[in-house]
Amino acid sequence: MVSTKSMKATEKAARAAGKNSEGSDLGLDGELEDLTEIEGLRKVMETQVERQARVEEELNGLQVQARDHGRTLDALLAAVEALQGQVSSLTEA
Repeated sequence: MVSTKSMKATEKAARAAGKNSEGSDLGLDGELEDLTEIEGLRKVMETQVERQARVEEELNGLQVQARDHGRTLDALLAAVEALQGQVSSLTEA
């Protein structure tokens, strides 16, 4: 049994030689198929680039939020430590 990947590679090689899988000349039809395939791939790539840009933008936003949350946690920790110091002072007095 011939794999699908192997069949596609054979078809591409035949198209590159200007023939279809039966060995007939493709002529303009083959070129049109190739152009259609290229256009489809171009659209897929455009979509992927747009999707990647959105993901990167979202990631940048999440990184900013993480930094802000980190600063908030640092401030809360400092406040807790200050309160612990005050409690210690009160219990010693």
